[in-house]
Amino acid sequence: MIKKLLTFGWLLAVAASAQAITYTYGNLDATAGTCTLMSWGGSQPTSGKLTLKETYEENGVTYRVTAIAPHALDNLTQVTQITIPANVERIGDAYCRLDSDGGKSYRVAPCHNFNNCPELRLFYVAQGSKYFMASGAGVLMFSSNEIIVKVPQKVAVTSGRFDMANNIDYVCEDAFAENSTIKVLGFSTHLRDAADLGLSTMTALTDFAISGNLTSNFLTVSSGALLSADKTKLFSFPPYRPVPSFSVPGGVKVIEASAFANCSALYQVDLPASLENIGKYAFANSGITNIDIPNHVTEIGKGALSNCSRLTKLTVRGYVALPADFARDCNLLTSVNLSNSVTKVGDCAFKNCSRLTSFPFSAAISFDADSVFANCGFKEVVFRPSQIGENGFDLSAAMFYGNHSLELLDMTDVKAEIDGNSNLLFFKSFAIGDCPALKTVKLPSGVSFTYRPTEFSPNFGINTAVETLVMGSFVAVDRPIIYYNQGHHTPKVYMQTTDSKMRRWELDLLFQTAGSATCTPEIYCEGYTMSDIQGHANEYVVPEANYHIPGGTTDNYSQAVKKSKSVLEMYRYRPVNNNGKFRLNISRTIPELEFTRISINNATQDIGMPDAYGAIITDIPVDNVDNVTVEYTVNGIAMKTFYPEIGLKSGIGYVTDDTHPLTVTVSGNTAYFGNICQYSVADMSGRIIITGNDDNADLSGLTAGVYIINAIDADHHKVTRKHTVR
Repeated sequence: MIKKLLTFGWLLAVAASAQAITYTYGNLDATAGTCTLMSWGGSQPTSGKLTLKETYEENGVTYRVTAIAPHALDNLTQVTQITIPANVERIGDAYCRLDSDGGKSYRVAPCHNFNNCPELRLFYVAQGSKYFMASGAGVLMFSSNEIIVKVPQKVAVTSGRFDMANNIDYVCEDAFAENSTIKVLGFSTHLRDAADLGLSTMTALTDFAISGNLTSNFLTVSSGALLSADKTKLFSFPPYRPVPSFSVPGGVKVIEASAFANCSALYQVDLPASLENIGKYAFANSGITNIDIPNHVTEIGKGALSNCSRLTKLTVRGYVALPADFARDCNLLTSVNLSNSVTKVGDCAFKNCSRLTSFPFSAAISFDADSVFANCGFKEVVFRPSQIGENGFDLSAAMFYGNHSLELLDMTDVKAEIDGNSNLLFFKSFAIGDCPALKTVKLPSGVSFTYRPTEFSPNFGINTAVETLVMGSFVAVDRPIIYYNQGHHTPKVYMQTTDSKMRRWELDLLFQTAGSATCTPEIYCEGYTMSDIQGHANEYVVPEANYHIPGGTTDNYSQAVKKSKSVLEMYRYRPVNNNGKFRLNISRTIPELEFTRISINNATQDIGMPDAYGAIITDIPVDNVDNVTVEYTVNGIAMKTFYPEIGLKSGIGYVTDDTHPLTVTVSGNTAYFGNICQYSVADMSGRIIITGNDDNADLSGLTAGVYIINAIDADHHKVTRKHTVR
């Protein structure tokens, strides 16, 4: 057995002169004496004629050039003819191999070379080659003379027509790419497949034909389009055919890759109900204005509608995944209609659709991809009622990055917790980064803020403009979630955690500041307790924050009381045993709060709303009340607090209430009563100056004089005090 010593790397050939073309070689095999041409440099030959070198020498070893690497011979913009060395058996992915029995095997694949060679007219192959040959027209072919590898961009044609020899069985992919001379392309009657031959990049092509105007058993031409003989596949529509509309024939099941790509004159393409598969880039860079993808389509290739600069409306009806780059860079697209069967949306599917302002968002569609709607034109993103599946749901990386008009992201109607299980919304890196108008984000309960540990990638981007964040239980993989490095920020965070199954809300990881930035969050908590997970209480504390908590729960927020900036109860809450009947004293302490419903026993029985004194008086026996639910809004955000135990105070006939004696204490310009009261302030003539319902009264508006302050609470305690303003 002979052991081959392979040397991989980039080794520069020695230039004959400063003006000569130079080459780079690699894959040096000293044992076999072979190498690969990797790239070129220096100056192109002024004659336009390029003869590639047969060998390369290094350290006394002569290597035969047997392969040309992909893209090694691109961008030869001044070259008119190229001679391929006799020893070359592989160009890009296309190769010829000599078999042990003396036969040959061919790989009909893209040669991945000679791109951007606009003056190339002829190929030659050096004498003695067993692998490649050139036709009389200068077309590069395998030595069998039955397979076309590459047609020069400026191949010579008569009256713009190029007919393949009738013995051609196969054509390599990209063989006709960038050709600029062929207007009419005639196909061999022996050619079985015409998919992805680079036809869409031919810059003069207007018509297809069968060579010699014969009939093929494999291909046919109908209304200008190239199809399989049974008309189940559409291979291509000439990119420069000057017609505004085309109806794909009924019975077509497959539109092949790039079939309508670059058809800039084509405004309308009607698709048949028989269609099942649309290939990659099928309509890319075409002139279509709207498209309706029928419901039997189950597969769509990458970039199928990308860069369609006139596309305004698209409809997808089938059970199908939308691929990567699906309608990317369609800058006039405004309307997307999807059936309920669309399953997935891929990377950058609608990226840079700057006029796209609406989309049927749903958690039933997977968006586990990157930059799906980056740089779109959404003003509001509102998810339809839907539920997160057992595998979770992705608000993917950079999903709405760069949506400069986006003001609202609302996932309120998405159910994250079903059948007692917490299914997570995975909120990924930069999901809403660079959205300077985004003020409000509403998320469901059960969120996991994921992070890319290898790079700095805040979930909300940098210096987010979000002022209102509504969310439930969440976990954070790591900081930063919301990151500021400049300015002062006072976001309002509303924690809807009462009904959450996950029972984690790691507020200590929510905010991070750097540089000159400061952040003083206002955090509104509806939970009866800060944490019911032992050992995790500190996770809920943001030292710079002001906490607003439910009435009667201060002891349950002890860590926040000790370590945060402030903790204030949003309303007063005191259940009372009123001669064996249940009474609830409840009244707001912040003006932005409004009660919406108060109920008992797992919210099965309403007990009404508080009266002017802040009392709800019922005939319900105390022993029949197990728990209380208080529902309310704060700044219009719905919140709910569940009190698992009543914790009754005693009250006898509206008289006894030793816990809150009624007094009037004046400090500065404020009168304090020690309880919620109906109060009035009158002058000495009896004219009432001020009235209200609170535990304090603002006296700052009174002029000098003597006033009478009267107050009465829900237990009918009364107090009167004379007060002099000097």
